[in-house]
Amino acid sequence: MTLSGGEPLYQEEFTRNVLIGCKERSLQTALDTCGYVHWEVLERMLEYVNLVLYDIKHLDSEIHRKGTGVGNELILENFGKVAKRAKVWVRVPVIPSYNDSTQYMERLASFLSGMPVEKVSLLGYHEWGKYKYQALDRDYPLDESHLLSEETLHSLGDIMRARGLAVTTGY
Repeated sequence: MTLSGGEPLYQEEFTRNVLIGCKERSLQTALDTCGYVHWEVLERMLEYVNLVLYDIKHLDSEIHRKGTGVGNELILENFGKVAKRAKVWVRVPVIPSYNDSTQYMERLASFLSGMPVEKVSLLGYHEWGKYKYQALDRDYPLDESHLLSEETLHSLGDIMRARGLAVTTGY
């Protein structure tokens, strides 16, 4: 079972109870998180989780703040702790003009190559949220011309593979 969201750790008690119930029933569990929570919250979940799917959107805190509204210091600090204690797959939403450059992927590959991660998934930008903007009568910030090709994602993945990381691309 995968607990995802939003951010499942924002519902700490519920998430923990679900994970405990799964463990009691011998179910495999995965926690999909961005890691933007107090370490104590995340740490309490790890004994009940078989796999952590950990989002890393950007390594530069100011760029991360511009894209998400928050810096990434806590996220990266928690990532280092989680990677030492749990099986981790890193998930990177690859967003045009945000983190899709070869220079950024080289930096990310360098950062991750020193970490015990099992896999890196490069998830190409998609327009699944476009209808929400339309429903709110808001302009959609990215149009179809920004969609990434599978070839581009694969090429970015090659940068990671060259550092010995296992990589998947797409959804």
